[in-house]
Amino acid sequence: MYQKVFVNIWPWWAGGLAIGLFVFLFFKLTGNALGASTGYMNICRLVLPTRNHPFFSKTNPFDWRLYFIGGIILGGFVSTALAGDFT
Repeated sequence: MYQKVFVNIWPWWAGGLAIGLFVFLFFKLTGNALGASTGYMNICRLVLPTRNHPFFSKTNPFDWRLYFIGGIILGGFVSTALAGDFT
């Protein structure tokens, strides 16, 4: 079971179903939409000189979405390291 879930590559349809189910459950449990676009906007607000731009003033740059984006990036590196193949 461990090998099938955590090591082998999932088929595209299983990955899509898992992501869709997680997004739906996240919305039902927290009331927040799960998406990466606001997280990217938070990164732009922190990195780029956008302090006076009205589009970027709508969000708090350190809300949970910034950590969500960081988790996506870090999770990719961790899963690749655990698989033992960086190619």
